[in-house]
Amino acid sequence: MISASIAETHRFGRVRKNGYDPAEVDAVVSRLVDALRRNDERITALMERIDAADASADAIRKTFVAAETTRDEILADARTEATTIADEARSKAEEMVDNISEMDVEVAGRRQRALTEVYRDAERRMVMIEQQTAQRSADAEWAVRDAIDVRNRRVSDTEAEAEAIRNEAEGEAAQIRTRIAAMAQAAVSLEKAAETLAATAQDGARVIDLTAMQQLELPRPATTEPTFVVEPEAVINDKTLLVGAESTEDTTEEDETPKTRYQRSTGVPLKERIKIARMSG
Repeated sequence: MISASIAETHRFGRVRKNGYDPAEVDAVVSRLVDALRRNDERITALMERIDAADASADAIRKTFVAAETTRDEILADARTEATTIADEARSKAEEMVDNISEMDVEVAGRRQRALTEVYRDAERRMVMIEQQTAQRSADAEWAVRDAIDVRNRRVSDTEAEAEAIRNEAEGEAAQIRTRIAAMAQAAVSLEKAAETLAATAQDGARVIDLTAMQQLELPRPATTEPTFVVEPEAVINDKTLLVGAESTEDTTEEDETPKTRYQRSTGVPLKERIKIARMSG
């Protein structure tokens, strides 16, 4: 072991070739001596402290022994308490398991009862729904039947009304047809009568015109005398009936020819009627 005194008193030999620088070696040695001295001082201080600690070593040892005893007691107590706690925990766990089992049974019972109640409620609801559905179906069927009855009644009423209207219309049409037939027959009769009357009137007009022509050929009297006028109304079986009528009018120079009733009614001049009669004759 190298101490600070040895390092300080030791002298190195000098060499000439490949040797160390003496100054550097002295500097290193000086530093080494300082370090060794500090270490010695620290060691001395530590030894003093150790010596001081040795005095309380017995107390520390006793304390340590007491601590070990206390530790053993604590460990024993802890083991005992742990065993007790474990036993209690096991008992509680078993009790909890039993309780849980009982709770499981109770929960299962409650679940079963709840399911049973749910099923019963569902069945009641289904029965209620079926009843409501049946009632609604019956109501709907009744409403449909009532609507059909109403429609049938309306159709029957409408058909009856239409039949009455049709019968009335047919009756009116029959009456109208009868009236039309009667009017047509009357028209035919009127046409025939008109044709007969026209032929008779034409024959009467010819007779009147010839009579007028004969009167023109006779000498005109100077005084007023009664004359006879042929009326075309009284013609029976194509024979003329002369109706005498006394003339109350004076004959003047202005009235060269007497006017017949046909001329007065038609306004056709006598000369024109003569021409027509000659052409038709």
